[in-house]
Amino acid sequence: MAEATPRPWMQGEANDIWSADRKYRIGTTIMAMRRASQEDLANAELIVRAVNAHDDLVAACREALEAFQEEIDRGTRLSSMISWHARDLCEAALRKARGENGGA
Repeated sequence: MAEATPRPWMQGEANDIWSADRKYRIGTTIMAMRRASQEDLANAELIVRAVNAHDDLVAACREALEAFQEEIDRGTRLSSMISWHARDLCEAALRKARGENGGA
């Protein structure tokens, strides 16, 4: 599988998405036939924020998973129930980040 364009990404003029060094134009959120709407600009901004935060969020989820599992292994009934739930949420988020189970 090919590697994604190196991060960070940035929003260029209007709705274009670029690598921060401006070597790569990654995409645009609209067809070239019309002017960018506020929604198009918001979509481009969201894509850039999500891509740039991805690695940090995955790392945080992995770290939290370890902490929740430690709590489950040694915890009381209540702390274990809370940790099981939080662990399940983190595992689901990581699966989605990896593109598993229909996550994109």
